[in-house]
Amino acid sequence: MHADHRARLLAEGPEREEAYAKHPVVTDRAKIATPSVKAAEERISELVYHREVGGYWVAPPRSGKTSAIALISEMIARKFPEAFVAVFGAKAHRTHSELTYFTDLLFDLGHGGLGGRVSDKRVHFLKTVIAQCRSKRSDCFLMFVDEGQNWREFELELLKDLENDLRRTGNITTITIFFAHTNIEVERSKLLSHSRTDLVDRYLVDGNEFLGTGSLNDVREVLAAYDDARFHQFPEGSGLSFSEFLLPRAFRQGWRLAAEAEGAWAAFQQSTQFRVDDRSNSISMNVVARSIRNFFFVVNDREHQEIWGQSIWIDAIRPAQRRRDPDGKD
Repeated sequence: MHADHRARLLAEGPEREEAYAKHPVVTDRAKIATPSVKAAEERISELVYHREVGGYWVAPPRSGKTSAIALISEMIARKFPEAFVAVFGAKAHRTHSELTYFTDLLFDLGHGGLGGRVSDKRVHFLKTVIAQCRSKRSDCFLMFVDEGQNWREFELELLKDLENDLRRTGNITTITIFFAHTNIEVERSKLLSHSRTDLVDRYLVDGNEFLGTGSLNDVREVLAAYDDARFHQFPEGSGLSFSEFLLPRAFRQGWRLAAEAEGAWAAFQQSTQFRVDDRSNSISMNVVARSIRNFFFVVNDREHQEIWGQSIWIDAIRPAQRRRDPDGKD
């Protein structure tokens, strides 16, 4: 990008106003990988490399599971462009039926309007997955399942049959990744009591914990990502990190968002209502992202000071509790 265009983006004027209105931080669409997200992505990458059957991640309520799946699935799709990656939501229905199950699967694949019998829906799902894999010349289908605790023995049995058919008719390996409430451990115990080790061994052996942002170092790592244009920049190709674009004067004088880590973490610890659980003191990745967004709004490019500190972060964190994810879950 030419230096003059870069300068216009940092100076008051129509170009900056237009870019500001579309900025991912301003529009609440910034996707920053927390340490927990990075750890999960690394483990899932190993599963894909070695074509393992899958794994599951247990997370308390409000930890940001849904947002994490969205980000991790994008990261995995970029790393493994040959794989067919899809995200499914396990629904909590009052009654269990094959018709409901296959309708839900097709809806998440973008085929929700398809009518017909159960067998028609099942075959359509299989054909769609096989076609997607063949279009990529791939033998790998990676399923992310949100709210995985809602799929119990009935749904897991249907899923196992689908995976067996994909292997037999399409030579496709299915890797299933569940993100679930802690209740999934109850379902795992029930499966074992019913001697369904076939389902446990396939879906609920590789258990992992997923938490929010849980330490000063975690916060510092997340904040530093806003300062580094190598990881996050806007507009694309501008070389402007999120921090530089949003607070150009302060950034020019040496301020960095990462320097706010201690004040931010102290404010998060003080705001106990945001903790995912008392044991870890971890904070939902959604609350962290919204608090950072609010921080930029509260500061609003004031005259440079070395660090704004805890009091500003308390003001930034307070409104974060008023928002929920669009899907109303995490």
